[in-house]
Amino acid sequence: MATASSITTDLSTCLICQSLFYNPKSLPCLHAFCFRCLQVLFRDKLPGDTASYAVCRKEFQIPSHGVNGLQHHFIIQQLLELNKHLQESSCDKHKDKEVELYCHDCNENICLKCLSVKHRNHNSVEIPELS
Repeated sequence: MATASSITTDLSTCLICQSLFYNPKSLPCLHAFCFRCLQVLFRDKLPGDTASYAVCRKEFQIPSHGVNGLQHHFIIQQLLELNKHLQESSCDKHKDKEVELYCHDCNENICLKCLSVKHRNHNSVEIPELS
C-alpha cells in the first residue's frame, strides 16, 4: 500500500535524473523536469529552435531566453514542499508511520508502533498536547 509520502515522492521525481526535482521547469506539454536536466537535454538547442521530449513527443519552441525561459512548475514545487513536510512528520524507524506521540523519557517523536515496542512504559503524550 502506497503512503502519502511515497506518492508525493513519485510525483516529485524527475524522469531524467530520477531524483527529487531541483528548480522544476514545465514544458508546454506540462511535463516537469529539473532545470539542470533540461539544460543538458537541450544543450545544443538555441532560442527559437524546435525541440521535443521523448515521453510525449510533443514539439515546442525553445523560449527566447533559452531553457531558463521555461515556466517554473509551481505545482511540482508545492509537491516538493508537501513531501518535505510528510517526511518530517514520519517516524524515523518506521517511514510508513506518522509520528503522533512525544516520548518525554527519550526526548523524541514516536509512532504508535514505537510506543508499543520500545517506549511501552515511558512517559509519552500526544504531540498536539505539547503546546
